[in-house]
Amino acid sequence: MEDGLEGWIQTQYISLEPVAALKLAATISERDALKSQYDELQARVQQTMAVREQLSEDNDRLAQEQAGLSRELQRISELAADTISIDQQNQSLVSEQEDLNQQIDRLMIETAALESSENQEWFLTGGGVVLLGLLFGFLFGRKIYHRRGSGW
Repeated sequence: MEDGLEGWIQTQYISLEPVAALKLAATISERDALKSQYDELQARVQQTMAVREQLSEDNDRLAQEQAGLSRELQRISELAADTISIDQQNQSLVSEQEDLNQQIDRLMIETAALESSENQEWFLTGGGVVLLGLLFGFLFGRKIYHRRGSGW
């Protein structure tokens, strides 16, 4: 003992287990530690739930964004496919236009040649008419002149 006293105590009062007051104090201390740990864990659970909720909202937002981007990619792919076919059609139409322009040029040359030929025919026809007119005029003029000259 602390003050140096020695004595004895009956064995019935001696126990290997601590007394109830000591057990109560230890239990209360353990309970307070567990309550503190529980409160800390509850706070972490609340924090984890808030993070989970935020991540869930982010996930939903990203899923919607991904769906929108997928639709846009599909539209761009369709436009790209259309662009290729439009380019092929354009090349085909350009080739057809060149062929038609060549055909127009050839037809214009033929038209000019036909007009020139037709003009030549009219010129020759007109020349023939003038020559016939001169010939008739000469023949009839001589007959009229000879008739007048022989009767006087």
